[in-house]
Amino acid sequence: MEKTNTQINDILKLLKKLPQNELDSIVGELYSKLTSNIKDDDNSVYSLVKEDLPVCNKCGSVHVVKNGKDSHRHIRYLCRDCGKTFGTLSSSVVSRTRKDADTWQEYIKCMLQGLSIAKTAEACGIAIQTAFTWRHKILNALTEHSFSTSYTGLVEMDELFMRISYKGNHKNSKKFSMPRKPFKRGTDNVCTSSNSKACVLCVVQRDKSFSGIIPCRGAINKPLLEQLFGDKVSEESVILTDGCWAYNQYFRTTNVEHIVLPTNNHKPTVKGVYHINNVNALHHRFRKFLEKYNGVSTKYLHNYLALFLWLENNKYYDKETILNEELTKVGSYISGSALTEFAPIPELAPAA
Repeated sequence: MEKTNTQINDILKLLKKLPQNELDSIVGELYSKLTSNIKDDDNSVYSLVKEDLPVCNKCGSVHVVKNGKDSHRHIRYLCRDCGKTFGTLSSSVVSRTRKDADTWQEYIKCMLQGLSIAKTAEACGIAIQTAFTWRHKILNALTEHSFSTSYTGLVEMDELFMRISYKGNHKNSKKFSMPRKPFKRGTDNVCTSSNSKACVLCVVQRDKSFSGIIPCRGAINKPLLEQLFGDKVSEESVILTDGCWAYNQYFRTTNVEHIVLPTNNHKPTVKGVYHINNVNALHHRFRKFLEKYNGVSTKYLHNYLALFLWLENNKYYDKETILNEELTKVGSYISGSALTEFAPIPELAPAA
């Protein structure tokens, strides 16, 4: 016993001589060994978090310290820069949730399989309204990545026009009134004006990365292109478009090479490797993708565009793992009331 105590004292003396970084490393290894046999039975949404890297969800600072625990015994933090307290999942998609991790995992599987809201609600044991709200909470988090921050190489651009739909707003008749007369067959009041359609601008890079955005209602113009692309397009890029005058006006003011592919019998011409077949194929797949949802309201169209592009860009990756990361990302939270209330989308104002 005395020998054991002597050895412990010797070890403690050696530890006191070590620098702080080496001491922290040893403590970490000891902790991992001590907890390696402990089973984690936590089935709360906190088990979705893979890494504990606290970042303030208000100011983005990493200068945070531990600040006690919540009622579920999970650590809370205090930001030294702005003074806000927060938890690991604060301001994330799953924050303020009353469901466990298994329910969210089942919901993700149903969503990736393309099940309807009703079937998803039944499979997960949740209300239909909850299933609808969860879907758009997740989609809203994906919209952040739907439009790329940089473009290089051969880049195809083209617009897709989709009729504006006010589906889902009529039940709130006290707050909502149709901004136009209804379209009826056999009358002159039909959807022929381009301002009656939403412009979906899609961009395809030849490395098979896809992005898109809904910038306006009707035809796109030069000021919008300047706002959207700015310095995102590399000067080494080659931009491929159809004969839309807005592209020609914008790219002539830049140092980027722009190749116009005029249409022949309503189809863009092909000049060797120069064509826009990939972006046109993307448009076709997007229309097919929307069919299973039986009509999408335009106020949610940007969410479904984000989901479609996310699926296209992650064809060969583990989608469930990536989607889990989106669920727990700081700053991705949006309230359910903000999703269901009707509000005119600023991006769909007529282009000036």
